[in-house]
Amino acid sequence: MIRVEHLIYEYPGTRALDDLSFEVGDRTITALVGPNGAGKTTLLRCLAGLSKPYSGRILLGGVNVIEEPRRCHGFVGYLPDFFGLYDKLTVWQALSYFALAQEVPRREVGLRVTRVLEAVDLFG
Repeated sequence: MIRVEHLIYEYPGTRALDDLSFEVGDRTITALVGPNGAGKTTLLRCLAGLSKPYSGRILLGGVNVIEEPRRCHGFVGYLPDFFGLYDKLTVWQALSYFALAQEVPRREVGLRVTRVLEAVDLFG
């Protein structure tokens, strides 16, 4: 499912990922463990297609994340502890934002958000 080959990611003056290679098979559970600054978040951002590495290759389900980052977004979710939306955004607004980001036609956003909120019992 996941194959990472010779991944290198650099911040100015710091190499966060240095020639990282590994594979994770289907139907497995894998944990990333390490101290702050070890590169865990950087790796996850690269896997999710949110950060482009300096070099290397990432395949998720056969999709090359570096060449087709938007395509991998259909089957990978990534939510860090701080995800950058405004603190005062309502659930409705956040779901609408992400629906539009995923190119849901504007005329369908309200109905889809309603369905999601009903499905998770958050609609009042």
